[in-house]
Amino acid sequence: MISKIFQSEYLKRLDNIKQWAEIDTFKEESVSQHSYKVVIFGRILLEDIFGFNKDPKILSFKLACIDAFMFHDWDEALILRDISHETKYNQFNGSVIRSVLNDLSRHIALNEFFEPYNEDEKASSPSSDMITFNIIGQTSDVKLICKLADWISLCFYMKREMCLGNRGIYEKWIYSKNEVQHSLDAVKNMLKSRFVGYDLNFNELDNLILNIYGEAKEANND
Repeated sequence: MISKIFQSEYLKRLDNIKQWAEIDTFKEESVSQHSYKVVIFGRILLEDIFGFNKDPKILSFKLACIDAFMFHDWDEALILRDISHETKYNQFNGSVIRSVLNDLSRHIALNEFFEPYNEDEKASSPSSDMITFNIIGQTSDVKLICKLADWISLCFYMKREMCLGNRGIYEKWIYSKNEVQHSLDAVKNMLKSRFVGYDLNFNELDNLILNIYGEAKEANND
């Protein structure tokens, strides 16, 4: 599988597909750049939450999350575009659009990344299963963590744009900082339910929310 990825167009596409194409920005950000930030923020937040705990249950969950961070936007390499959040979540037919895009991503992923295992034409290889699972089938709990890291990365980008003087992005910033709060609340509830009896620390994430809200207020005053 690694030879297939090395010789293929997927990583090139992630470099070339630009986010925020529908709005004016000072700094372009590719899907690859965004995904790297998601991995960084997500990886660190896992340590902030779980600390030094090496329980196999926690380590297994961390690995699943890290896989999800890395592959969370690979569907865009398959459908060849970054579809805007407003389009995918519009009130008229957003759910239909998401369903069609998910079906298309699933179809392409299963065909593109299938690799026979041990000369068995029906059994797929571990790397094949890992990639397809992270594109089309991750668990809902892991998706919640990944979405939080995704929103944090988006806020990071928009903060940078506002620091450069992009006032046109302010409304998206307000929307995103509210989504970070909602996402964090969902993650907290999920982790408290999944890891009953474990020591979970949300102080750093709570501090981040306060920081994001403070900067949103400051940007509005400016």
